[in-house]
Amino acid sequence: MTAIIRYEGREFINFRDFDFDPGSSHRFQWVDIKTFRLLDMDADDHLVLEALIRTIEFRDDYVGGGVNPDGDVHGPYFLDKLTPDAFTPARSSTLQETFRKWTNLCGSLPDRLRDTLLDQVINPIESATTRFQLRNLGEVAKNDYADIHNEFHEFVLINRVERRLILIVATDD
Repeated sequence: MTAIIRYEGREFINFRDFDFDPGSSHRFQWVDIKTFRLLDMDADDHLVLEALIRTIEFRDDYVGGGVNPDGDVHGPYFLDKLTPDAFTPARSSTLQETFRKWTNLCGSLPDRLRDTLLDQVINPIESATTRFQLRNLGEVAKNDYADIHNEFHEFVLINRVERRLILIVATDD
């Protein structure tokens, strides 16, 4: 079987690393960004999502354990409950609004953090040729520590022009 995507790297933006003005707070929020190279340009979005779910890097609990090659969870869900159908197509404006509402919980963002989020999250959302958001899969799909995060937002951005897939998780601890 021909590889469809290849993992390239990770960026982690911890809001605690930025100085907030009085009245605003990092609220223990952070963004995890994993980038993949799109190798098979003929693969449709369903196959690309399927390939993402099969990667080792997708086996991340996002509660401090990191990627576990033998793991059976992804974020708040059991891995066997995740299929390409768990991701719903989304507009750029919808993802940006979801992300901005989540960051607005912090109050006023420091300029450096706002610039970092623009570069690492907002611009990739805008330039993606296809966008998906992980939907709430319900209680039957949740693992034992699914409720650790107050909010869990996950976006998959496919940019066929740049031959790139970006997995963005925005949450808290």
